[in-house]
Amino acid sequence: MNTNEAAPLPENPATHAPDTGGPRAGLARYPQAVVVITANRDGGDATAIVADGLAPATPGSSSLLWTMNRHDRRAAALEGATHWCANVLAYDQQALADRFAAGDAAGFEAPRRIDGIAALDACAATLLCRRTATFVYEDSLIFVGEVERAVCHDVPALLRHDGADAIAVRVARQAYAPPEAAAATAFSYLLGSTFFHLYGKLREEGGRLGFNNIEMFVLSALGERSWRSRHEIESLLSSSAHPTDLQCLDDLEARGLIVSREAGGGAAGDMTFDLTAPGREIFARFSHAGLHVQHDMEALLGSADTVALRALLRRFVKKIEGEAKLSWF
Repeated sequence: MNTNEAAPLPENPATHAPDTGGPRAGLARYPQAVVVITANRDGGDATAIVADGLAPATPGSSSLLWTMNRHDRRAAALEGATHWCANVLAYDQQALADRFAAGDAAGFEAPRRIDGIAALDACAATLLCRRTATFVYEDSLIFVGEVERAVCHDVPALLRHDGADAIAVRVARQAYAPPEAAAATAFSYLLGSTFFHLYGKLREEGGRLGFNNIEMFVLSALGERSWRSRHEIESLLSSSAHPTDLQCLDDLEARGLIVSREAGGGAAGDMTFDLTAPGREIFARFSHAGLHVQHDMEALLGSADTVALRALLRRFVKKIEGEAKLSWF
């Protein structure tokens, strides 16, 4: 999943070479929510399709228009429907988009209904519409509907931008300074400040339980994935700027929190480690503290921006893993 954040235009756009990819390339730069249209079929089941595009009929209008390929086998059922639901997919519903884009929707059982009309669950928004017009343009069917009811949830929508999946980030008219700006807006300062703020909260829980930073790191690494080797744990510590003296492995094993076994060859570096039942209880405490941090962040940022930040950080970690040939998860 990509997250895309709007950036200010350069001061002199003319100095940048234009993209000559043609009309389709230009339209791909226009982000759109991924919308699945659901409607009832004769016989009581439902049909669904990913709309080629959906937008207000006119600025400020309560009517929507959307399009689909008129040669699609689902066209007849949708053209005959008096009502349909426009389901704006949430950021984590890509599987639904793939399913319905591939045509796997004939006679599917709708998970819910709004005023009797087939709808999807857990979407960012669902708009119940009454069909007011349908017409043909080239190879497309264009539907117009009056919105009769809207159900919205505080989750970010799944977007399409530049041919990739994306979620939006609120910018709230903030200035995003160039790299040469003051240290207070530099990327390294922002990332470092965020790390120390969030890790400090987790460190409080570790301190209450009697663990130092390295011990917390090792227990968390084994909680994320079992039976890591001594070499792998040492590499993870090194990549995160922690000391790599692994005396803590012996200490944690002596306390009954981890268990070791030989992976083969008998060398110390070949030993692998996993959490014991008490160790997993400690990891669960760390995870619980992490959820508290997440909830505090959601209260500050809102769920949409928290999801975007988590997606960016996870992608960043995966990039680091690829370069260092390590695996945190």
